[in-house]
Amino acid sequence: MKASEFKTEMKNKIEFLKGKKINLVFMSGDTKVSSNVYTFNTLKGFGKAVLAFEKMGANFGCIKVGNSIVERGTKDIEELNHRIQRGVWTNVTFLATTVKY
Repeated sequence: MKASEFKTEMKNKIEFLKGKKINLVFMSGDTKVSSNVYTFNTLKGFGKAVLAFEKMGANFGCIKVGNSIVERGTKDIEELNHRIQRGVWTNVTFLATTVKY
């Protein structure tokens, strides 16, 4: 999803994100794709990273939620909403990518 949509969705999930470990996987590259994982324990740090990746032209997505027992994939925001309502999660992973498919 575009950065503006992602930021709106994250604003709606501030209460869920508080106190969670937030991972942001950044994928970049044109001919050789590379990825880096950034971990945030604060919303402020996560927000600054989203803004920085947005300036690079990144799009965003949801990957998974998890806790000490299990991790569950999320293919889109609707599935993330479903997982939030149906579980107790301590971490969440999002994707930022500048790779064009």
